[in-house]
Amino acid sequence: MIPRLIKCAYHPKEGLVLKIKPPKIDCLPEPLKKHLKTSGKEFLLAFRELIDTAIKITEEIEKAEKNGEEVRTRIEVQ
Repeated sequence: MIPRLIKCAYHPKEGLVLKIKPPKIDCLPEPLKKHLKTSGKEFLLAFRELIDTAIKITEEIEKAEKNGEEVRTRIEVQ
């Protein structure tokens, strides 16, 4: 059985909690190792984009609050 790379849980007081634990993949076939490494990298790139977006929104809110503007956030629905 392949161990979970990411464990995700929601706690009302803490919010969304992500735990990342790299798997030990030494005993797996080489093509599977390569795929797991590639998919892990893709996840981390997506997670970085999520963090960058959160930072951008936070900075926009701080800038608006300093200028005395009403703070609104737009949520795009796909």
